Amino acid sequence: MSQSLINKANVLRDSGKTKAAMKILKPLLKSKNYQVAVNAHIALGICFANENKHEKAIQMYKKAIAICEKNKWLSRIGGTYRDLGIVYKNAKRFKEAEKAMKKSLEMVKKYYDEGQGMNASLGIGYSKLGLIYSDSKQFQKAKKAFEISKKYLKKGKHEYWKLIGMIDECHFLVASKQFQEAKKIFKIAIAEAIGQEKEYKLVEALILAGDTKKGLGDKDGAKMFYSIAKLTINKIFDSKEVRGKFEEEIEKKIK
Repeated sequence: MSQSLINKANVLRDSGKTKAAMKILKPLLKSKNYQVAVNAHIALGICFANENKHEKAIQMYKKAIAICEKNKWLSRIGGTYRDLGIVYKNAKRFKEAEKAMKKSLEMVKKYYDEGQGMNASLGIGYSKLGLIYSDSKQFQKAKKAFEISKKYLKKGKHEYWKLIGMIDECHFLVASKQFQEAKKIFKIAIAEAIGQEKEYKLVEALILAGDTKKGLGDKDGAKMFYSIAKLTINKIFDSKEVRGKFEEEIEKKIK
């Protein structure tokens, strides 16, 4: 029953209901079932990360890893290090992010199974490593990481992680000013995000579409996508922190 509550919270979070998800997760942190406690810490960490509360997210992930190590649940550690690497990246702590992501890949290869398939787990890991390199302006390393990621994700069956991989690569293409290539991806990503009912990723894809149009010199197209993103944010997200994070990002791009 507790794990089903975590699954419910994860669905709420991905659909923009961060506060509702956190309300479910917090009581589960002290569960006597260590697997439930670990998964609750990880899920709550993602909620904090979505609100840009990096230190709180890091605390959640490190606690989850500690519980895993204590109970020798080694197969869960790889995915947790991946989440830790993501939040380090978002906090612009790139060396720590790279170290955590490489540790994630090592643990997935050695102690797998997350239940999603080895190809999917390695694919999303390399995608996130590519994003770390992209954000730290190491574009050649990023390109190689995304090439590896796509090979693994193509073999896997995790449709949501394939969507995330597309959005991550689009971030890289925009950052490296490959706008024509980004244009090919964001259209698919928007359709997939709508089809999978992943509102958080839909907003990311819409913002990237605006970035791409802006990079191509299409100011009206960029404004349209940014406006749709803002409308989606205000209609969907229940967390003022998440709304504020996205709105601040968009306002900077419009100026």
